Amino acid sequence: MMKLVVLAGGGGTRLFPVSRNSYPKQFLKLASDRALLIDTIKRFEKKIAPQDIIIVTNKEYKHHVLNELKTWGLEKAHIILEPASRNTAPAIALAVQYCKDVLKAEDSQCILVTPSDHIISPEEAVLAAVAEAEGLALGKYFITFGIVPDKPETGYGYIKAGKNSIKPATNSCAFSCSSALEVERFVEKPDQEKAEEYFASGEYFWNSGMFAFNIDVFMQELEAHSLIFVG
Repeated sequence: MMKLVVLAGGGGTRLFPVSRNSYPKQFLKLASDRALLIDTIKRFEKKIAPQDIIIVTNKEYKHHVLNELKTWGLEKAHIILEPASRNTAPAIALAVQYCKDVLKAEDSQCILVTPSDHIISPEEAVLAAVAEAEGLALGKYFITFGIVPDKPETGYGYIKAGKNSIKPATNSCAFSCSSALEVERFVEKPDQEKAEEYFASGEYFWNSGMFAFNIDVFMQELEAHSLIFVG
């Protein structure tokens, strides 16, 4: 069974003034009669039970998260609070350590990470991609989910896809499992000229901020890319 890590500590400042620091985007009702946070959890409810969900937020938003979970009968989900905002990688690392220490997850445990403020349609497509990613994680791959761009956008990070496709470790995937490509590189938000170049090439995807991996793979990568400062 997958664990789902939902990142819900951001301020949603790009949607200001609708979204603001005191009531950010993940708590707004933009696509349904539910907050985007709840839409995110419900998106995966057929695959991941509430007790396998970890929501990473901060003390300012804790009461909003608790209220939403109670309203929708999702109190079994876990909430962890970042002691300080350090962006995506440290938030994921905190959740992974929680899975190890509190939930007693094995190193082979597959983790799915998602932002809390996406609007996705049709949802069947992302569920198919998640099923594929779970199979790939068994093969020790670190999976990132790309979005096919529909315009040259400067507000998103980009993923350049490599030429080689990869396959899951098992044939248990209920879907075709044929859409995964190696990543050649990540590119941060480009200027307009570069965005138009990326879009025209057909080789780039928008970076969704969604990931899947096994705990042991994540910990190895974290160790490999961490910087230790000696003062």
